[in-house]
Amino acid sequence: MLPSHARALAAARQGLKKDEEDFKKRSAEVAEQDARLFENQAECISVVNDLKRLEMDQRQELERKLKAAEEKQGDLEKELDAMEKQVADLLAVHQSGGAATQRQDLERAAM
Repeated sequence: MLPSHARALAAARQGLKKDEEDFKKRSAEVAEQDARLFENQAECISVVNDLKRLEMDQRQELERKLKAAEEKQGDLEKELDAMEKQVADLLAVHQSGGAATQRQDLERAAM
């Protein structure tokens, strides 16, 4: 009976050795996959940070351009107001001068 127990024990040891080798192999594969996951996570974090930085830069640039456009619009409105005032003044002068001319014409015609 010892030989059969010895064979069974040897077979069990051989099975354990094979299981140990499989475990080590799979453990190495898992460690390799973990390393890749950490690398990918770091890359994703880097991309997210780059996108946030880009978004902030674009927002600042857009705000700067919008402020410049608003300032330009304000300047143009001031110029337009000044031109409208000049036109109104010219029309007032022309209309008052035209009325005086018409009055003089009527006085001459009555004579």
